[in-house]
Amino acid sequence: MNTVTRLGLALSAVLLTAGCAGLPASTTTTAPVGDNRPATSAPAAPTTTEPAPSPTPTNNGVAALGETYLWTDGLAVTVSKPSPYKPSEYAAGADEFKQSVVFDITIVNNTGGTWDPGMFQATVQSANQEGSRIFDSSNNLGEPSTKLLNGREATFKLAFGVADPADIVMEVTPDWDHQSAMFHN
Repeated sequence: MNTVTRLGLALSAVLLTAGCAGLPASTTTTAPVGDNRPATSAPAAPTTTEPAPSPTPTNNGVAALGETYLWTDGLAVTVSKPSPYKPSEYAAGADEFKQSVVFDITIVNNTGGTWDPGMFQATVQSANQEGSRIFDSSNNLGEPSTKLLNGREATFKLAFGVADPADIVMEVTPDWDHQSAMFHN
């Protein structure tokens, strides 16, 4: 092994070790929104004079599906409750299970800097079995690739083949700098 290869392996080990520490986080049922969220046609909710409650910090890294997981640096991920999903004829990864579900994922970047979704990863376990990620460009599934400026958000869909839609645990890893979060139903 030459010196350059050894240095590369050592640097990779340092980066992986540093990334494993991750940033602490909390959960909330009140998701933050980015300044690029499209306007809705519904009337605005009435405002109150009471401040919104602060998310309670947690050390266990767990949130329910439908809730938002908020890291202390301002990155927030919301994973919807699962909905039934019908893969297109061109979908890959849908053959292993009889049932498929889709999730709406929203990421809000309030970190103060640009956030890159290039390392975002989500996996699913259902009824003690690893779920199968479904790739289906015909139905617009997949993570964004454009970096998020501070204050902006991205929304996308991910689908999985599962053994039991009533028993799902999703692990979300935003990148190497953030601890993974576990979402469950």
